[in-house]
Amino acid sequence: MDAPVAAESLIGALRRQAKLRANSAIITLFGDAILPRGGNIWLGSLIALAASLGVAERRVRTGVYRLSRQGWLTSRGRGRRAYYTLTPSALENFHEALQRIHSVEKVAWDGEWQLVQLPADLAAARRSNLRRELGWLGFGQIGAGLFAHPSEDMAAVSRVLARHGLSARSLVFRARLADFVSSEHIRKVVATAWKLDALNQDYGRFLKSFTPVADALEAGLELSDEHAFILRILLMHEYRRLLLKDPVLPEPLMPADWLGGAARELTVAIYCRVAAAADRHLVAHLETYSGNIPPLDAAYWQRFGGLAP
Repeated sequence: MDAPVAAESLIGALRRQAKLRANSAIITLFGDAILPRGGNIWLGSLIALAASLGVAERRVRTGVYRLSRQGWLTSRGRGRRAYYTLTPSALENFHEALQRIHSVEKVAWDGEWQLVQLPADLAAARRSNLRRELGWLGFGQIGAGLFAHPSEDMAAVSRVLARHGLSARSLVFRARLADFVSSEHIRKVVATAWKLDALNQDYGRFLKSFTPVADALEAGLELSDEHAFILRILLMHEYRRLLLKDPVLPEPLMPADWLGGAARELTVAIYCRVAAAADRHLVAHLETYSGNIPPLDAAYWQRFGGLAP
């Protein structure tokens, strides 16, 4: 099998398996590719890039409309063309998520927990939104309105509570477990609160899907710029989906067979190999409001501990 056919076979299988929804594809495109290049894009460019991922134009237009109604995207026109960018609130969420996704720092655990107690009188919809946003930060729910994490930065929690106007109505504190609480019990609470068994199975499926691609790249398989772009977006779509459910807990709290570390190593290995070619494909199809293609921002070069220019 020659290289183009082999590449199409591998990438095509991943694309069929992912079955990207328009909203998810647009979110991943903005976070991984568009944001480092200035953060705005003509709708026609977005449609062309999504087409490579197997997302039809009609679905992209519907997705953009829905994301705009939900407060994720905003647009401005020039002539008959509409250019989309992230709203300020969405941009704040994106930066917090991207910091978790691309960070390689492992924080030593001092044995204390950060706890957030939400007000008891919150409406169900509002409570659900907060549970989701605290979950993105790695917090698990261990009681009625009570969320915990062993090492999360409190600055991020403060921003979430402030966005919801709950800074003055929530309890945020640090606590240490009593000596008589067994480590076995803590592991059971952790496994339940963060659904670690299900997440570990998801990591296993991720490894099964992307390891053959990493092996082929290691063996010398060359990808076109378009195939590199598709691979990078699918890789980050799947990894982001898992990592935003991953509390990134200290090693003493994790199962012995935890696959999250292996999934991260695989993601970094593939990403570093295809990042430059993928960006070339983006630039070839990107039209911005100003008409210029901005250089990649400084934060991009710090991804996963540093990408080579």
